[in-house]
Amino acid sequence: MQLEIDNLQDMIFEWIPYNQFYKIKNMGSTSGDNTATIYSAIWKNGPLYYNHSKNEYIRKLNKKITLKCLHNSRSTINEFINKVNSFLTNKDNIIFKTYGISQNPDTGNYIIVLQDKYYKEYGKSYCKQCIGKYTDIENKWCKPCQINYLKNNFIYWTSKNRKIDDFIQEIQLKINDWDDIIFEWIPYNQFNDINEICKSSYFTVYSAIWKDGPLCYDNNKMELKRASEKMVTLKCLHYNIYNLQNIINKFLNKVNAYAGNSKIYGMSQNPITKDYIMILQEKYCTEYGTIYCEECDEKYTNAKYKWCKLCQINNFKKNFMDWTNGNEQINDCVQKMQLKINSWNDTVFEWIPYSKFKDVKEIGKNSYSSVYSAIWKGGPLYYDHNSKKWIRKADENVVLKCLITNEFLNMDKAYSTDNDKMLFKVYGISQNPQTKDYIIVLHYNRITEIYERYVTNLFYNLPTNEKIIDFIHNVVFEWISYNQFDEIEEICKDGFDIVNSAIWEDGLLYFDDNKKKWTRKSNIEVTLKYISKF
Repeated sequence: MQLEIDNLQDMIFEWIPYNQFYKIKNMGSTSGDNTATIYSAIWKNGPLYYNHSKNEYIRKLNKKITLKCLHNSRSTINEFINKVNSFLTNKDNIIFKTYGISQNPDTGNYIIVLQDKYYKEYGKSYCKQCIGKYTDIENKWCKPCQINYLKNNFIYWTSKNRKIDDFIQEIQLKINDWDDIIFEWIPYNQFNDINEICKSSYFTVYSAIWKDGPLCYDNNKMELKRASEKMVTLKCLHYNIYNLQNIINKFLNKVNAYAGNSKIYGMSQNPITKDYIMILQEKYCTEYGTIYCEECDEKYTNAKYKWCKLCQINNFKKNFMDWTNGNEQINDCVQKMQLKINSWNDTVFEWIPYSKFKDVKEIGKNSYSSVYSAIWKGGPLYYDHNSKKWIRKADENVVLKCLITNEFLNMDKAYSTDNDKMLFKVYGISQNPQTKDYIIVLHYNRITEIYERYVTNLFYNLPTNEKIIDFIHNVVFEWISYNQFDEIEEICKDGFDIVNSAIWEDGLLYFDDNKKKWTRKSNIEVTLKYISKF
């Protein structure tokens, strides 16, 4: 260390005989584990410093200093040297100069000789273990010391699976705050009063008492201690036990998702079933079933109605094989529409067998399509948030738009299943078994009937430009009474064409995305183009 001196102001690190110290006073232990004791003392000869006027090193006699005596350091000389190095290389060593080392001849313990300032600041802003500044001064918490403590304990526990052990160690070393939960491997025999709360095909949830309880940092004693008899939630994940590696990968992915939000205490394993278990905070029991999906364990997309978009889409995908009309394009169209679902009250788009309709009556026809009213016997699906199931509303009035064109190929662009945004609901596609014509099945109301009877070719050859599609979706084509127009003024006249400006009182009907409803923009300026009688 002496040979590493770099300039005249550098401190000269020395071996200092113990008999150089007098007026030695015990100032207390450094922490609850009694790894060291702090003393104040006077160093007779004092440290060396460079005197510029004399151009030589001289000593500052009777220097007040701090002695940090490390217990059992005689038998752990390597640890002592490491501790000294930590003082010398610490970024704060400019504040606490280390003068050298010594040894108590009676106990054999080695001593680090520090500035008197160390004692004055001791226990306030600087860690008693490593001399560095506390990571959290208010709570007297030192992150490096905490991490070292956890590392030293790695040898005292194991899950008997190297990958899981590595995973737990990695999470433990990510600790960043004094009140962070210490993630642990917890033996199953630590749990009492285990009671089943709920069960699904993927997992079972239990309440339990953790005997020893989680580790918590005591900022008075500046050490970790356990909060015993802690109420916890055990979430037991059911996986195929014949593929252990796959089980562990899936389990660790799930644990990792929980570890990020500080509500998981650790992991365990049922010794009988071999199922791995996540140990969660007690509040998970109360939150379970209210904000978390019972199937996938993710948060509900809509907690109020207990609806999970992820599970809904997965269920649709699983059911793709349960229905088909034999036409790949139609199947693809229906699947695309189903996967567009975004809310609990969206319409479920389906392939609907023609035999499901009764009382079919023609209500309109043009060169592109025919329009019928009908009753759908089984009825459409809607989500019942009490049972958390999709059920059918029988004998629903519908409009059947029988296509002579291939309009159905543009269904995913032309129609939406978002009930808040569309003037009418679209339930799905069917096919007339006699004519082989495809049918778009729509919810029946007066607007739908008028719309489909008089504007049936609106989506025929639909453009691919998204802005045009949005315009078609959001602007409603209407019959407008002439008495709705005020301030009519002629702009120009050219042959058979007359163009007027005017104010439309009620105004344009459009969908307000913020209010989630159709509304009008009143008193808007419009242009009226007169067309000759036909």
